[in-house]
Amino acid sequence: MWQAACEAGGPLDDASAAVDWASATRRGRAANYGRWLTFLDQQGLLAPDATPGDRVTLDVVRRYIDLLRPVLAPLSL
Repeated sequence: MWQAACEAGGPLDDASAAVDWASATRRGRAANYGRWLTFLDQQGLLAPDATPGDRVTLDVVRRYIDLLRPVLAPLSL
C-alpha cells in the first residue's frame, strides 16, 4: 500500500497520494507511521488481519496522543 502511494501511475491513472512528496517528507511520514505501528504492537492492538483504517479508533488515537504529548510540540500532534 505504501509503495503504491509513492509510485507514479500511468497517464490515465489518478495521481498517487505521495507521488509528489520530497524524499525527506516520505522518510518522515514512514517514520511516523512506524511509530504508530510500534505503539499498536506494544499495546497488543496490531492485529495482522486488520486494515490500516480498522486500527484507528477514537480511544486508540487518544491513547496515542497522550503518549506523544510529552515529547512532541502541540502543533505536531
